[in-house]
Amino acid sequence: MVLVPGTDLDTATGPQDGIRFMITSGIMTKDELTQFQQLLNSQPQLSEFESSLLPDIELGIARLTDIENVYDVAGEHGGIWSIGRIITYYERGVQNLLFVSQPKSAAKENIDPGTFEYTNRTVGVDKGEEGNSAGDSEVATLQELKNRIWGYNVLQGLPSHLHIILSSNMGPCIGCQGRLRAFINDLRAAVSALNYTLPTTLEINYTTARNSGSRHGLETTYGYNSDQTISVGHPEVYHYYSKTFDYNLQ
Repeated sequence: MVLVPGTDLDTATGPQDGIRFMITSGIMTKDELTQFQQLLNSQPQLSEFESSLLPDIELGIARLTDIENVYDVAGEHGGIWSIGRIITYYERGVQNLLFVSQPKSAAKENIDPGTFEYTNRTVGVDKGEEGNSAGDSEVATLQELKNRIWGYNVLQGLPSHLHIILSSNMGPCIGCQGRLRAFINDLRAAVSALNYTLPTTLEINYTTARNSGSRHGLETTYGYNSDQTISVGHPEVYHYYSKTFDYNLQ
């Protein structure tokens, strides 16, 4: 039996659904999740339910690490930053936190956007918006994600599920939403060539509420109109915004 940090619940009496909801919904802070993970790992033997919590806890820690990291970097340096993470799952339940990129801001780091594949590759976006957003942080982050997946033959390992998390201090603009669609199309083509089906989750998290603005005379929107507000902590310590897309790529 393990007590759930910050609550009067324990893993023996549950309720099990309630404990899992606290882990996956953002109610538990990163410190609480880390403490819970350490408590479980210190046990000589875990129940089936306790063992099943560990991947969810690890995912929760990773998710909050990225959103807090990008918020801190943006606070220190200004501008808009993003981080990408790749998580793979396999049939035997093995979870691999495969890769997390360094925080990227093309504008702040004086990166030439012409060096990136998705600078001028969008789906469903007009050329004006595509050009205005060519220097956005997501362009560099998507390149890092693609380099990792294709360069390390991740798909050839035939994962049973691919989970990609993009974290930023601002939601993707209309142009970068089109780049994300182009990225998913590239994944779909690569999976199709391998003749199998890959359930894929694209999770996009950001710390600033959806908003609109004008760049070079064109209006754009940052974030998704159907996103969710995720409150972290009980009582709330902070909140962020999230949009998830699920695909069956084949």
